Amino acid sequence: MILQVQEGANGAHGDDIKRVKEELVTWINQDYQPKEILNPKTQSGQGLLHDVCGGLLVPIDFDWEDPQ
Repeated sequence: MILQVQEGANGAHGDDIKRVKEELVTWINQDYQPKEILNPKTQSGQGLLHDVCGGLLVPIDFDWEDPQ
């Protein structure tokens, strides 16, 4: 029974993370209106590879707009 409860908790956590990722992509697309629209179903082109995502992910004392 304990294993079943743990499996349920793990599954719920996975579903929550998936939903957060999809909502985050939707928020970025709506509020920042990037040139390259992000697809909530894939991670391709996200992270530091994407201008808006990269700017949100870097430390605050780092100037993302500075090409150096």
